[in-house]
Amino acid sequence: MKVIEELDARMAHWRPDVVRRVEQVLADLIALADVEAAARDSTAWPRGFFERTAGALADTPLVREQPAEYDARRHMP
Repeated sequence: MKVIEELDARMAHWRPDVVRRVEQVLADLIALADVEAAARDSTAWPRGFFERTAGALADTPLVREQPAEYDARRHMP
């Protein structure tokens, strides 16, 4: 059964105030999904992501510390 059909069947038995609340929550979710979809490009990255992050560490050199010594483990036969 499709989600819409199931929702319609269930909502037929709910009080009107509950139906209005559920409809409002669904409308809010749809609006949020539309905003999220519009904010992403075809690769699913947020629009402008690479433009904002490219070169972000140019003035902060990355330093790789020397690895610490590993704990000595006993030999397993």
